[in-house]
Amino acid sequence: MIVAHERCHLCGHVANFMMDDEAVLLREAKCENCGASIRNSDTAGEFLNHMHELDSDLISVRKRLTDVRILNACSSGYIHEALKELPNYTCCEYFDEIASGEYQEGVLCVDLCDIPFPANTFDFVITEDVFEHIAGYEKAMEEILRVLKVGGCHIFTVPLHENKKTESRWGKQPVYHEDPVRPEDGTLVITDWGEDIKDIVEKYGYHVEVKNVHPFYKKEDVTDVDRNYKEYLKNAKNLQKYLRYNSVVIVAEKVSENINKRTTHIPPKTVEVVALNKKIRDKNDEIRALNDDNEIRGKHIIELDKDLHEAGKRIATLQAEDEKKNQHIQNLDKHVDEMGSRIRDLDQMNEQLTLQNSLLNGQNQELSRQNDKLSDKNQELSFRNGELSSYNQELSRRNDELSSHNQELSRRNDELSSHNQELSQWNNEINYKNNELDNLNRELSEKNQELIRHQDDLNLNLLNQSQQVERLKEQLTDLKQTVLNKEGHIELLLEAERKYEHEKTTHAYKFAKRIQRIGNAVLPINSRRRFFARVVFNVFRHPRLMFHVINPKRIKNYLKYIRLEGMDGVKKRYDEAVDMERMQMDPSSRLDLELEQIADPALAICKAAEDYDVLEFPIWTRPIVSIVIPVYNEFEYTYNCLKSILKNTGDVAYEVLIANDCSTDVTKDVEKIAKNVRLITTEENVRFLRNCNYVAHYTRGKYILFLNNDTQVQENWLKSLIDLIERDETIGMVGSKLVYPDGYLQEAGGIVWNDASAWNYGNRKSPEEPEYNYVKEVDYISGAAVMIRKDLWEEIGGFDEQFAPAYYEDTDLAFEVRKKGYKVLYQPLSVVVHFEGVSNGTDVESGLKHYQQVNFQKFYDKWKDILQKEHEPNGVNVFTAKDRSNHKKHMLVVDHYVPHHDQDAGGKCTYMYLKLFVKMGFQVTFIGDNFYKHEPYTTELNQMGIEVLYGNFYYNNWQQWLKENAHYFDYIYLQRPHISVKYMDLVLQYSDAKIFYFAHDLHHIREYREYEMTKDPDKLASSERWKKIEYELFEKADVGHVVGSYEQGIMQKVFPNKPIRNIPLYIYEKMMSDINKDFSERHDLLYVGGFGHPPNVDAVLWFAREVYPGILDRYPNMKWHVVGGKVPKEIKELESPNIIIEGFVSDEVLEKLYRICRLAVVPLRFGAGVKGKVVEAAYFQIPLITTSIGAEGLDTQDQSMLVEDDGVKMAEMICTIYEDYDRLKEMSDNGIKFIQKNFMLAEAERVIRLDVDL
Repeated sequence: MIVAHERCHLCGHVANFMMDDEAVLLREAKCENCGASIRNSDTAGEFLNHMHELDSDLISVRKRLTDVRILNACSSGYIHEALKELPNYTCCEYFDEIASGEYQEGVLCVDLCDIPFPANTFDFVITEDVFEHIAGYEKAMEEILRVLKVGGCHIFTVPLHENKKTESRWGKQPVYHEDPVRPEDGTLVITDWGEDIKDIVEKYGYHVEVKNVHPFYKKEDVTDVDRNYKEYLKNAKNLQKYLRYNSVVIVAEKVSENINKRTTHIPPKTVEVVALNKKIRDKNDEIRALNDDNEIRGKHIIELDKDLHEAGKRIATLQAEDEKKNQHIQNLDKHVDEMGSRIRDLDQMNEQLTLQNSLLNGQNQELSRQNDKLSDKNQELSFRNGELSSYNQELSRRNDELSSHNQELSRRNDELSSHNQELSQWNNEINYKNNELDNLNRELSEKNQELIRHQDDLNLNLLNQSQQVERLKEQLTDLKQTVLNKEGHIELLLEAERKYEHEKTTHAYKFAKRIQRIGNAVLPINSRRRFFARVVFNVFRHPRLMFHVINPKRIKNYLKYIRLEGMDGVKKRYDEAVDMERMQMDPSSRLDLELEQIADPALAICKAAEDYDVLEFPIWTRPIVSIVIPVYNEFEYTYNCLKSILKNTGDVAYEVLIANDCSTDVTKDVEKIAKNVRLITTEENVRFLRNCNYVAHYTRGKYILFLNNDTQVQENWLKSLIDLIERDETIGMVGSKLVYPDGYLQEAGGIVWNDASAWNYGNRKSPEEPEYNYVKEVDYISGAAVMIRKDLWEEIGGFDEQFAPAYYEDTDLAFEVRKKGYKVLYQPLSVVVHFEGVSNGTDVESGLKHYQQVNFQKFYDKWKDILQKEHEPNGVNVFTAKDRSNHKKHMLVVDHYVPHHDQDAGGKCTYMYLKLFVKMGFQVTFIGDNFYKHEPYTTELNQMGIEVLYGNFYYNNWQQWLKENAHYFDYIYLQRPHISVKYMDLVLQYSDAKIFYFAHDLHHIREYREYEMTKDPDKLASSERWKKIEYELFEKADVGHVVGSYEQGIMQKVFPNKPIRNIPLYIYEKMMSDINKDFSERHDLLYVGGFGHPPNVDAVLWFAREVYPGILDRYPNMKWHVVGGKVPKEIKELESPNIIIEGFVSDEVLEKLYRICRLAVVPLRFGAGVKGKVVEAAYFQIPLITTSIGAEGLDTQDQSMLVEDDGVKMAEMICTIYEDYDRLKEMSDNGIKFIQKNFMLAEAERVIRLDVDL
């Protein structure tokens, strides 16, 4: 059914608005183009009307609404979809279970009776069919008025009962409306709004217009919900019969400022006179447009009158014809009456004849005579019957003709009625437009009066603007002087350049250039001679430093890496050694702090608000973190704290609340100095703890962060805290690394002993030492910088006020967090400099600091059971107390260096198992045998909660560290033979831990295979030496780990009574998705393997020389992408249009290559163990061609790879399947089965759990 045909204010199309199967109210008829209802369109129309954009539509006008602040009380629907991309648009819903201002599944909860936004925030508030459901709508009207700017509008709809007054539904039959947030239950109707809605809303300070945009019914037609509700429940699809509502939009405009005591700290804003003049001009234009429209409609009415006149004439003609036909019918009726009379006479005669026949039965003669007479009479009767039949036929024909005329007359009457209805509709619309014109005239009059009222304000503004112009002129003068200064500086630079150019023409410069060329010839760039000359130069320049850098062990390593990696690898390791030794010799060089200078207190106390540079903080409608800074005076520190927040917080959504405990200095004017910072002042001085509890009620973020005012935050301080707490729902509270202004550590989390005494762990140590730089659980975090989940804070009830005014409240809070089942974690990446003692002094015998001693006993009394059960005596087992790991199993992992998981298979394998150990609940410590802090890899492990030992101290003292701490470990995981051989005997000596030895591959097998290929006797000798070492390591270890069934079989045969486990080389948690299986769209070959591993160098050279030429004969345009770091010279020389030496690439680039290449090749001729590149190819579901060495130790029954050792046959194999797309897809799909069977997380954990007790 078509309800209306008009322009939709949502999409702009002129379309039919139709009732579908779901719609039950006429105002819910939907636009056939965009689906919006008449109610949506009318609401959007009034919004556009107020924006002077009525000729446009909401979707088209969006680009001009970027500065308009809009609050929509709905997070779905057509108006929301049209506005949701605007930067200043906010949508919300009301959820019963959470507080106003919080979020549920990304949607802001707003109780319209308690809107969590400052006054004068929004230009528009939109609510569609909301206010009938609000209990206490009076408060909601006040709140919306508060947050609206002057001139802003509340545009809303409600089902309007136009034939009665507004009344509450409490105590009546419950009525529920459909609700997208509560689809099953619906929402209870609280209020039936009536025709007095305008008077009610205007009581709260609005100027109200009730726009009956689509009057489908008259007042007397609108039925009562209560009398028909039961019938409505039975006939939901015919609802329009029982609950009739017109499409009415209420526009409530805020015409003046309404002072509210809750927002007195936010200055009021006035309407600009220029904007009023523009609005008046727009209204005048609209009036002229309405007049033009009325003139057009008047002409249309005249044309309708002409049509009506012609219709009247036609009706008169039809009526005349009807009268003639009626007269003819009357004549026929008379004739019928006459015939009826004659028939009756004949009936009488028949009766007489019947009587005579009965009387003269015996008289034959008389009977014959009478029969003759009767025959004559019968003939006459037959003639009369025929005549009567003819008359009846004529009568039937006349009746049919009359019926046809009646139908024509009825059709004409319907047409006339339609014209009358259309005329009535035009008259109603004209009346509506006239009423609207009257309203506009009245509004124009009001605006003129308002213009007069604001004339004085305009004059004042003009005066202020003139003063501002003068200030801008002064600034322009300063800028001109700056430009002159810059021009002078440029001229100096040009003069210096001219002197330099002149210098280049002198004999001395030319002589120096010749010396430089000679030096480059003698010591070529990137040559060994130049490198060693640099080392000798540094020996004379920094003899003490170089004494440590070039010790015998490192000289041996340099010579080794010259052979394996060339001069690039040697220079890299030399620079790392210099860097590590320099930091060890000068700890203060490790931490680069950015600090604002604190002014002299005697000078700071004399400063006024105008003496500080203004700081403008960003405004976030949905802050994630609420930063609460409790202060009492000391504004110089507060200002520098705010300045550091603004500089170092980045794009994290946050808000800052200054918790002012009745300060007497410039703090009370902080909102003038720091824009968009919220100042919350207590009614009296309540001291630190109660001040924090009080201001926490005003926070809007998901997290509350308490930050002392005598702090200065450093770069990335907040994002790292958020990343940590959102990583795991069981983390309840996180805290920062606190550093003194001189660069030394104040605290890396705290330890609480069983007598309630506490340590600031790491106090006065270097903040860059390893034990202070990994994420860990701690007993407590200093309240100087601590962040907690807001819902958890409210569940706990904030700081326990028995510890008022301060001290031990932060420690108590940490214990309460754990009591609720959450963890307390320390984040070393969040660095905060703390000027300790500024707020409360350092004397524990007097002042606020005195409560540190008083609250010590209160804390012990409250938590003594937990302290005795879970905490160590003072100073005992610091190794486990520092990260609360006394309840965990400890594992020590040793490898050659921190795993470079994106550069080589071994590093990737180690990295994956470290993640697995953490996931399984181990407390993991990692030793890289070079003790260097490789980045970003070390920080990645630290953020996983792994303590990584690095630095010169551990490089020189690792044996002593093992002696002191090895007994804490339950499991020790040694890797690689050349590393493990150094540690095996020491860990056996100092620890009772179960020892795992992970070979990665059997080194002696790899060396022997290279000997078989090269016949190099040194390789044979090396193989025998490594075999002895590896067998000794397996013998001493409790458990052996290898990769691949081949090596497992060898070692299990040698050690039949020892568990030798075949562990997955790689561990995957889920399979790759969105792999393109149409291999006709993919091209080329791919090889992946680091060139620090000799078998990979041999594989690429062999494939390039023995295999690839045969492939290029068939596919001359094919490209072979060779990926791997540490590319040697002989590999670089292979570069050609068909061979692309990619070198080292990022994980993102490597994944792209796996996705676009058609085939992967792993042409290994020697080596040992499972090859990571083979497993990785299956994971990325790329078909693989390899050798028997490449496939060694793997289950090839899934047919995800093809195996061939002969070069010619391998080339033929690649050419055969390169365009066999079905076979390629089958191999790709088999790769999924191969990974799921052998290399998923569950399989790796199963193997590990065979030998550990968790």
